[in-house]
Amino acid sequence: MPVQFIYSIPALFIIAILAWLFSEIIGSRIIPAWRARGSVQAGAPKRGSTPLIFMSLSIAIFLVFALRSHGLVNLPVWSWYLGILLVFAGIAVRQWAIATLGRFFNVRVRLLKDHHVVTSGPYRLVRHPSYTGLLIIIFGISLTSASWEGVIVIMAAIGISLWYRIRVEERFLTKELGRDYAEYRKHTKYLIPFLL
Repeated sequence: MPVQFIYSIPALFIIAILAWLFSEIIGSRIIPAWRARGSVQAGAPKRGSTPLIFMSLSIAIFLVFALRSHGLVNLPVWSWYLGILLVFAGIAVRQWAIATLGRFFNVRVRLLKDHHVVTSGPYRLVRHPSYTGLLIIIFGISLTSASWEGVIVIMAAIGISLWYRIRVEERFLTKELGRDYAEYRKHTKYLIPFLL
């Protein structure tokens, strides 16, 4: 393995993770909270989906380090660089979705005053594009584990928690937004256009 690659791993990985954390703090927490202040109309019953996602993400990042280069089937060096690129691509997709949803976005499942179904931007293609971006980020992180076992375990951990969160959100939005959301569901997939 080239010496340059060994030395580039920590810096690139840390930059990618810090960029993701910064985008989550600013783009997913601070700005949406500022936009939505004082306009909460209804919230879904607490079902633990937010802590479950946080716990899964924490486990996923821990597993990246635990499984690094200990897999039975190691990935090629270029997959590590692809993983870093996917982290940045996922950040872009997630922040695009959040910006499109505007003041209606929140990390908790809830509605704001005058809430309506948004069908522009990435929402033309899928109902939960911010989760699509999150999956891309996590897939990128899993590739940096350098093993197929790492990819499978990490994606399973986040996949289960996201699927649960989406079910909670879908039930809530269908109940609160009624026919408009039911119609929207007929023409869009959850996460991947035309597939899932």
